[in-house]
Amino acid sequence: VEYELLKPIDDVPIEKTIALTKAFDHIVTHLVIDEPELYKKSEWARKWLEMIKPHYPYSPVQMNNTVLGIPSRFGGLKTDILMLDDYLSNNEGRTVDSVVKQVDEMTAVPGGKPCWYFLSGDIISLHYKNLSYAEQVAQSWGCICAGCTGISWYFAIPRTEGSYLAMVDVNREVQALAPVILSEELCAAATADRPKSKLRHLTRTLDGVWYVLTCNIDANSLSAMYTLPAEAPQNGTVEVLFENRTIPLKDGRFGDEYAGHSRHIYKIR
Repeated sequence: VEYELLKPIDDVPIEKTIALTKAFDHIVTHLVIDEPELYKKSEWARKWLEMIKPHYPYSPVQMNNTVLGIPSRFGGLKTDILMLDDYLSNNEGRTVDSVVKQVDEMTAVPGGKPCWYFLSGDIISLHYKNLSYAEQVAQSWGCICAGCTGISWYFAIPRTEGSYLAMVDVNREVQALAPVILSEELCAAATADRPKSKLRHLTRTLDGVWYVLTCNIDANSLSAMYTLPAEAPQNGTVEVLFENRTIPLKDGRFGDEYAGHSRHIYKIR
């Protein structure tokens, strides 16, 4: 559960608001500023974060930034979690690649902070368009495969079935794969013969099993060939999770086909 502490609620002093939040044991992060670079100075945001942090020594305190905030190190990025508010439906003509590449800005910040992405869900009244099933899958899995360790959706009552069902499916799959995505085991990365502007992929190991999480962030179909690092299994079969099929693995290489805006999750024992 996240909450925003943007201002005292009904003129309740900030101290009472902080005390209220401490009464709950299910809050995983304190989102205390939302897009401050649009209305506040950088120094104010830094001091605000520094003032709030001591009240929560055992849980993260963060702000939610726009695309302006990360590269400009707004507020000194004194946030425990880097979180970006930028998504496919906020501008007519946006591409999934233009969304996903913002993850690169977050992962490039020194210090290795967790990177979360605040993505659009189903708010037709506020956005230029609503997303199809494939677009929602691609922006969500694309960000994860680029290095995000958390995603959340900004949505109201669902109005279109496709986008909503994509959020349901992505949520189910990510919950099943959370130990893999967040694994702290060190491993070399698989390589692919497609550029980052078309295909994003993430390599993980967990308990001796290899995983390659992939997403075609382009609207067109494509084929891809992957090469596993030398320490990974080199021959056998690759299980494609959630799709009930396998792919042959030979000499450390395997290939697959992608529809536009689709994901494949590979498991190699």
